[in-house]
Amino acid sequence: MPPRGAGDHRLRLIPPGAALLLPVLCAALLFATEVPAYEVRWEGNAEKSILQDLQSVSDSLKWKDRPPATTGLLRRRAEEDLEQFLKVLRSAGYYGAEVSLDIDEKEDVPVVIFRIDPGEVFKIESVQWTAAETDRAILRKLPPPDDLGLRKGDPARARAILDAERGLIRAFHRHARPFARVEDRRVVVDHRDRTVRVTFHLDPGPPAKFGSTAVTGLKTVSERTVRNRLHWKEGEPWNADLIAETRKELARSELFSLVQITPDEDLDEEGRLPLSLDVGERKHRSIKLGASYKTDEGPGGRFSWEHRNLLHHGEKLQLSITGSTLTTAFDASFEKPDFLTPRQTLRLASKLASEDTDAYNSRYLDSAITVERTAVRAFKWSVGPGFRWSRVEQLEETDEFALLFLQSGLVWDRSDDLLDPTRGGRLTLHLAPYWDTLGTASTFVRGSASYSHYFRLMERPLVVFAARAGLGSIAGAERSAVPADLRFYAGGGGSVRGYPYQTLGPLADDKDPIGGRSLLEINAEMRYRVTRDIGLVAFLDGGSAFESSTPDFGEDVLWGAGLGLRYHTPIGPLRLDVAVPLQKRDEIDDWFQVYVSIGQAF
Repeated sequence: MPPRGAGDHRLRLIPPGAALLLPVLCAALLFATEVPAYEVRWEGNAEKSILQDLQSVSDSLKWKDRPPATTGLLRRRAEEDLEQFLKVLRSAGYYGAEVSLDIDEKEDVPVVIFRIDPGEVFKIESVQWTAAETDRAILRKLPPPDDLGLRKGDPARARAILDAERGLIRAFHRHARPFARVEDRRVVVDHRDRTVRVTFHLDPGPPAKFGSTAVTGLKTVSERTVRNRLHWKEGEPWNADLIAETRKELARSELFSLVQITPDEDLDEEGRLPLSLDVGERKHRSIKLGASYKTDEGPGGRFSWEHRNLLHHGEKLQLSITGSTLTTAFDASFEKPDFLTPRQTLRLASKLASEDTDAYNSRYLDSAITVERTAVRAFKWSVGPGFRWSRVEQLEETDEFALLFLQSGLVWDRSDDLLDPTRGGRLTLHLAPYWDTLGTASTFVRGSASYSHYFRLMERPLVVFAARAGLGSIAGAERSAVPADLRFYAGGGGSVRGYPYQTLGPLADDKDPIGGRSLLEINAEMRYRVTRDIGLVAFLDGGSAFESSTPDFGEDVLWGAGLGLRYHTPIGPLRLDVAVPLQKRDEIDDWFQVYVSIGQAF
């Protein structure tokens, strides 16, 4: 006989109450809709940019390759997307937007349908800021709302409002208020007239002055070298822009891989805010190799060695060798920063070179001593004497020259990057009178000017329009009395692409260039960043050299055009350009020219 209670024991494996649910659970499993895959469809009149933003936050789209087990779970996933969509639309100024969803199960696979009706974008009606009564005087120093990007009638986008808030804080930081903050931000939406009123309540915080600066992290660079680059003095009113300029200047010195400037959290008893400046030194010796190829000049290369802290005060010694089918040169230069006064540099430079071009053959030694000074923000000037000896052959005549000169220059650079600028401008001016010491040339003055500007047209994808204009002039002497290697020439990869090197301008009977006393160059590029590393460029160049001392606009200015490829690297873009002459000259110009080098064309 079975043990007593054996049958009861088997029944206890399923509780009596649960047993009643078994048919219900089986039916639910039998009739539940499994979702092996699904599609997502978008309906409505949302702009492409808004639709892209919505798609970027959609879990239904993100996890499309991981479908839920049932249609009910799919609907729950899609409903969670609707809340995110409304946040995105409101942040773009569509405060009256409506969104809905449907799941169409008539297709082979379910289709999640999102219907987006953004409605009209709400506009900025008013912008104002308030502060405690004791702080209202500082409000007069703040920029107007228009300067902060909040103009009446503009779309009331969240990004613009947040950018304006950050702009207010930066303005306070420029006016001795390092602890300023926005206590409250009120955005009042009026659905009747579709407008938005923005009010910032500000707490400027106490006024502050620059306190002491503690410098740490130095190993071989002297502390005085760092302190000479500080843009503030202890006791001056606090200005965050001066901290940013100091950081940039220390980074540009190429002495440091790390620059951190951190203010203390509290003012001292005198209302001053101490700072900590921590640096990390980089290696001060470097070897650089460069290569280029141009169909009109052939292959070329450059090797250089540099020491940027020779005597522990940021002194720079550079030696380089450059070679191509046209030029061989050896350069040596030495720079002494903080010469006699901070931000003033003494530069000694010498160049020994040989040039064999269609225009001339030249052997020369060029040496100069210059003093360069940073006068104001982004503005530098330089001046100094020099000597040039050369032996130049042109049109089967050889002359020897020994010239003294006094060179001066000015650079104004507000571009955002030295090698690959995307906004701002850059102006360079050079002027040098030359005096002959051997009686083989006349006294003359050589000057040049160049201005480039960069316009960032789009952020994503990055589109930049770059334009440049260059002028040159030699006055005081006839062309024949000016050494051929100091005249102006146009054409080639650094001038007007599409035309052979130095061939734009006056030509001899055998079509060889002989140079001119003036120069005009015009360049324009549309730069399109396809990916983070790859870019495309379309360009148009024009220019010529002229026999007269000023450009003769009655003569032809020749134009070249082409396309380029850029591969962006940490040391600058690798450039490949293919250009064609738009006014091809028989027996002078080829059908196209190819240029390969490092760095943008200008």
